[in-house]
Amino acid sequence: MRAFTSLFRSMWRTNVRDVSTLVFSFAFPVALFVFLASQFGHLAGVDGHLVVDSIGPNVIAFGTAFVGMFAAATN
Repeated sequence: MRAFTSLFRSMWRTNVRDVSTLVFSFAFPVALFVFLASQFGHLAGVDGHLVVDSIGPNVIAFGTAFVGMFAAATN
């Protein structure tokens, strides 16, 4: 367990120091969701649901995929 804790601390420090990882992992998906929801949230989507109901999960998936592909690869 001590090795895992040391690895976690090291990876945490590396990610916190990299500003682009923080911006594109946390700030960009939120800003993208707010922008898309404000522009297209009132439109009707599939099966009578609003478009914002499908935008939310897609933006979460985008943010998760970005972290998985790019942030982990930079370490």
